[in-house]
Formats: sequence, C-alpha cells, structure tokens
Amino acid sequence: TNIALVENNARLAARIAKAL
Repeated sequence: TNIALVENNARLAARIAKAL
C-alpha cells in the first residue's frame, strides 16, 4: 500500500467527518 495515499485518505475522512 502507498503510505502517502493512506495518509491522504485519513485526512479526507477527517474533513468529511467535520462537514457532516
């Protein structure tokens, strides 16, 4: 797996969680 991609997904999930 690509660590950078996983980190990016985590940030994206956090942003979505804030938006909800």
